[in-house]
Amino acid sequence: MMRTLKRFFLFLTTLLIILLVLAAFIPGDCKYEKSVSINAPVEKVWQNTNTLKAMDQWSPWNDLDPGMKKDWTGTTGQPGEKVCWDSKNKNAGKGCQELKKWMRQVKE
Repeated sequence: MMRTLKRFFLFLTTLLIILLVLAAFIPGDCKYEKSVSINAPVEKVWQNTNTLKAMDQWSPWNDLDPGMKKDWTGTTGQPGEKVCWDSKNKNAGKGCQELKKWMRQVKE
């Protein structure tokens, strides 16, 4: 009985070591993409999403804490535009969002 338990634990330990070695070689970066189809003219959608300030006008996160502190930097609608927020509401939290590159894709 003891011999069987020792073999079982040796097998589990070996399996754990193999998984840890494999995990060490897996990159930690992640990319998430999502697309949505909106039944509206391109111009109407674009004017509400082309800058971080435009998106802030309708953002549901503002409803969580209307008094959250926001700091805007950069030129509106240009790469480098950045907003940082800090909220006492844990659901809104704190963080930053930055426009890295400007790109408009229109599918007609």
